[in-house]
Amino acid sequence: MAIRQFIRRHPEWWSLAVSAGAWMWVLRGHGCHIHARGYAMRLGSWTVMTLAMMLPMVVEPLRAVAEDSPRPHRRAALFLLAYLGCWTAVGAAASLVDVSSQPYAPAAALLLAGAWQLAKPSRCPRAPAPRASALRVGWQTGVRCVVNCWALMLVCLAFGHALPAMAAVTAVGLLERPGIVNCEKRPAEAWPTYAPARGRWWR
Repeated sequence: MAIRQFIRRHPEWWSLAVSAGAWMWVLRGHGCHIHARGYAMRLGSWTVMTLAMMLPMVVEPLRAVAEDSPRPHRRAALFLLAYLGCWTAVGAAASLVDVSSQPYAPAAALLLAGAWQLAKPSRCPRAPAPRASALRVGWQTGVRCVVNCWALMLVCLAFGHALPAMAAVTAVGLLERPGIVNCEKRPAEAWPTYAPARGRWWR
């Protein structure tokens, strides 16, 4: 009974399990150093990298969107479907070119990422509105993550999805999560709240 209650109250557990599985795949060497092996291989490597690195970044919004829902795991799954769909669209475009094959790509990516980390606006997201569409929240969260993390993900691409680069970028991303960094939640600077859903099937 206690385990069942824990699973229901924490629908994010299985997203973290998927992330852990992706990290295990990377550690075994299947997700690292994919160079010029075709579009499908590069996109597959991007997908593994996204599952490993990005799922832990959205534990709080995932929990918030599923909270107090009669079907928390369905809402969590819909949130992740839209969130990962956003990152997959970015990966489909990024995988068209083998960035890691360019000799100056790592240095250029590091400089660009450092500049973006210093220059990008710092904003604190609001919690999603009650009964907001899980798909909408997931997509909007994905868009914000892409805006914030595109330069860091470029570093991973430039280094051929190497494990040290992935670990370093993940650490930076986790340290920037709201609640860990010092964040002033002013209404003018906060992300907009989410509009309520009109349908029922995605709740």
